Amino acid sequence: MPDTEIYLIPGLGFDCRIFRHLDWGAHPVVHLNWIEPEEAENLTHYARRLAAGLEGRNSRKIIVGHSFGGILAREIATLHAVEKVILISSIKSCREQSPALRAAKWLHLHRLFSKTIVRRTFPLWAKKHGYESPEEQALFLDMIEKQSNHYLKWALKTLSNWSAREPAENTPTIHLHGDSDRTFPLRQIGQPCITIPGGNHFMVFNKAGILNEIIRKEIGPARAEALPRV
Repeated sequence: MPDTEIYLIPGLGFDCRIFRHLDWGAHPVVHLNWIEPEEAENLTHYARRLAAGLEGRNSRKIIVGHSFGGILAREIATLHAVEKVILISSIKSCREQSPALRAAKWLHLHRLFSKTIVRRTFPLWAKKHGYESPEEQALFLDMIEKQSNHYLKWALKTLSNWSAREPAENTPTIHLHGDSDRTFPLRQIGQPCITIPGGNHFMVFNKAGILNEIIRKEIGPARAEALPRV
């Protein structure tokens, strides 16, 4: 039986450093960091390009998506044979979007979204959204700085306009969500969902110990000799 490969997709503006405290054991890990969107690119086309490396790989695949990365994980699962999708601090359908995200859609706030805006406003909302320690705040700002303004505007517009009204049925989905998440408040999240006490939107980084216990059960053990990490 082929080994299970773990594909990691970070949240909007992040990169795969947010997963650094999660333990995948001996499983091979593939990082799917954001690529530059084409002009007026839709989500399906973008997902196809992001996951181009999955073609022809003889492996069982589990895709792990944080926040907006969870939406991409769901989209990729409609394009490729995937064993399981694990969502962390994400949403399963547009019904779970926050009021703030709905407002962003109708007010077209993506037009104003930029690295400059994020840097200037970050001290006002950082701790409320889970970026509490100096390490977490520095990491967040460094990840945002590496993205283009074109990508940030595209990502916020795509996220706020996402219209899938029902959770995907073709692939088993595990949803881990913190009860202190202010980006996607738990009250908006439907079942099935595993609630993480005290978890915020950055719990993928600062509550990795709790997540590891759950994830290990979901991905199972790797073969004795696993493929190298990529």
